[in-house]
Amino acid sequence: MTEEFDSSLSKEKINIIPKKKRKLKLVEVEIVTPVVHEETKESIQRKQLNKINDKISETYNHASERVKKRKLIDPTEYKLQLQERRTKKIKELMSIESSQCHFCFNNPNIADHMLISIAENSYLTLAKGPVSVAQNGLKFPGHVIITPIEHKAKLSSFASQDNQQDKITDSKLFNELILYQHSIAKMFVKNDMGTVFFDFNTIHGVHYHIQCVPVPTKFLQKVGIAIDRQLKYHESKFGADVLSPFKKFISETDEDYLSILNNKDLNFIQFKIMNSRGKCEILVSTFDPEKRIDMQFGRSVLAYVLNQPKRHFWNNPECQETVEQEQSHVEKFQVAYNDFDITNE
Repeated sequence: MTEEFDSSLSKEKINIIPKKKRKLKLVEVEIVTPVVHEETKESIQRKQLNKINDKISETYNHASERVKKRKLIDPTEYKLQLQERRTKKIKELMSIESSQCHFCFNNPNIADHMLISIAENSYLTLAKGPVSVAQNGLKFPGHVIITPIEHKAKLSSFASQDNQQDKITDSKLFNELILYQHSIAKMFVKNDMGTVFFDFNTIHGVHYHIQCVPVPTKFLQKVGIAIDRQLKYHESKFGADVLSPFKKFISETDEDYLSILNNKDLNFIQFKIMNSRGKCEILVSTFDPEKRIDMQFGRSVLAYVLNQPKRHFWNNPECQETVEQEQSHVEKFQVAYNDFDITNE
């Protein structure tokens, strides 16, 4: 059976039809991998900034439709405008009556709670918004002001008007001012501190006065450096021809120094540095009163020396004190100054 079947198979042609191949349809499938975003501080800040920028852009676009273009001011014209404003301000200051002056006793609003000592021709008062702070064992800031009682703009104007030969350095007032300075300096020596005095002499001043600031002995050498530094800044801001280079004197009796004080035509700023040994160094710079000058020059120097940069202007928040604090400082100063007060002699 097997042989017969095999032979029959060989004799007949067997056609085997192969199966049709299936075509595979390829479909493009976009696979998106999910990304998890984490809100970081940077991304949050970026979103907030973008919102702010959008608001600014909208505001600017609306505003630019309404705002007219401003003409550029000619530099020469701008200088003239500044000069006019300055002249107007000077006239206002010079027209201040003694009844409106903060340093005059006939002003009903004078801060009499800040008075420390009153002599025959001058008085000593606490400075409003002191540049210094309590330090070196001192229980109060120590920043005080010596002021002539009479209402005049500059020191030389206190000389006799009747006799042109009279010198301010020969007057009772000048002698009192010197006595006050020396007595204050002696008091601060107890706390290992020197004293820096500075004042402006200018025809455009309101009421002449001398500011006195205690400085730790270790910082006294910084005063000269601070003055040079402030002078360079002043030159960059107002011009190199406004303040003359500071001239140095090492004695209050130096003839050249006294001639500056007695010259009624000169306008100047001066610093007197008294150390714990009673020796002094005086630095003087003259200027043209018709040119703009920084009246905070002295305070800026002391703020740098004392490392109190925010106290360069008396009205800054850091300098403000209550009436109670001021009264407390006056009482503490009077106790410390009692043995040195020139009015007790």
